[in-house]
Amino acid sequence: CQATSRPCSDACPFNFDPVCGSDGKTYGNDCQLGVASCNDPSITLKHRGQCQATTRPCPDACIQVYAPVC
Repeated sequence: CQATSRPCSDACPFNFDPVCGSDGKTYGNDCQLGVASCNDPSITLKHRGQCQATTRPCPDACIQVYAPVC
């Protein structure tokens, strides 16, 4: 016997209630996250609300290296 898999449905309501996925992407609602999770089971709910940008602060100073180029 072969296991049959159901295709992932992408029919979701248009209500905006953002959730953050474990992949760092913001999804419009739980349903949209569920579609992504259906296609990639490693994606789970990280938290409710939009994902926060994860940027590192710029360094205050550069290292002074003398490296002339000819």
